[in-house]
Amino acid sequence: MRSERRLIWLAAIGKLVFLSLWIRHFGMVPGDREIMMLVRAFPEGIVRFCAFAGGVPTIAGLTVLLAWLHRKYVHPLTVIGAMVPIPIIEWILKHLIGRPRPLGEGLAFPSGHAIASLTLLLLIAGYAWSGRSRTQRVVFSLFFLIYVVAVGVGRVALGFHWPSDILGGWLVAVIYVSGILRFLQYWRQEAGSRILAPLNVRGNS
Repeated sequence: MRSERRLIWLAAIGKLVFLSLWIRHFGMVPGDREIMMLVRAFPEGIVRFCAFAGGVPTIAGLTVLLAWLHRKYVHPLTVIGAMVPIPIIEWILKHLIGRPRPLGEGLAFPSGHAIASLTLLLLIAGYAWSGRSRTQRVVFSLFFLIYVVAVGVGRVALGFHWPSDILGGWLVAVIYVSGILRFLQYWRQEAGSRILAPLNVRGNS
């Protein structure tokens, strides 16, 4: 299992480096314009829903809600604290690549909203998956998939990002969460820290 996670982590790093270098030197990724035109042709209701799903208040509220609901499996501070450095990571990468937004001012690659949304759901899944039934896993997987895709669609439809910016954000999230899980595993095993252990929930402990 550890070897599989390491392979996923290394594959994500390789793909992110390749995608970053491509955008840095060539600017446009094949298919970006076509996918963006397709997404921007979606019905207004779908675009509004996706824009709401990817809004900062929605992501922040969902972070607090999911962190509290899954406090039996992971300390809420672990989830909330993991979200704090994301704007810094996003800012550094955006200025390294320097890709302008499709519309408006600012930099596009990678999408910070894509990083944040997938980071949140991967963290919850990484800790709570083993404690859920098969049916619950299917339901959560569908919710996670719909939500993450909706965030990406919203950012592209509004003209803030190219589709490859969303892909880059997802790759960053996979790398970032893998690093967090490895670090916390080491901290608990080697350092014996109990600061970030799950909270005891009455009736479920």
